[in-house]
Amino acid sequence: MIEHDLAHQLKAARIDKGYSQNDIANILNITRQSVSKWERGLVYPDLDNLIRLSDIYSIPVDNLIRVNHKKQVVEQKDTANVKVSHENLKVDKVNVLKYQNVMKGLLLMMLSIISTLIAPIGVLIPSYVIWRNSKHNILYKSIIAVSTIAIVVSLVNCFVIYNDNFSWNNKTTVYPIK
Repeated sequence: MIEHDLAHQLKAARIDKGYSQNDIANILNITRQSVSKWERGLVYPDLDNLIRLSDIYSIPVDNLIRVNHKKQVVEQKDTANVKVSHENLKVDKVNVLKYQNVMKGLLLMMLSIISTLIAPIGVLIPSYVIWRNSKHNILYKSIIAVSTIAIVVSLVNCFVIYNDNFSWNNKTTVYPIK
């Protein structure tokens, strides 16, 4: 077990901002269990995630890892007199998650479409895209439709290439001109 100060700081900051463990996991592209382990004090977040957490929570990294963090946070809040409504935090959180989901969805769609240019790969990559697609993605159904069409187009292209190059039944007859 590691020292619980960091674990308590992370949990308090997450709750203060109105995020769930799943929201933080989605933003950081990690599992929810990792966030839970950090908050239970079983493991430390790595440096990259610690920096990203400090950005998300709007708390300097020093304040996250110091023991007297709560006192410093209270002093900072009192001196700054910053009041943020709970509704604004929810809207910000939703906007961040929507932006990430849209970007991920567009990337997956582009990957499926571009993969149709190379016939055999155009069957494999859209299958992978369908597998990677999650129901939480805003473009979930669109990605499935585009990937399915990409697979069909690639299968047709594979058949045409095979038929043109390897078919034994293709016998070309040349007739003399009279």
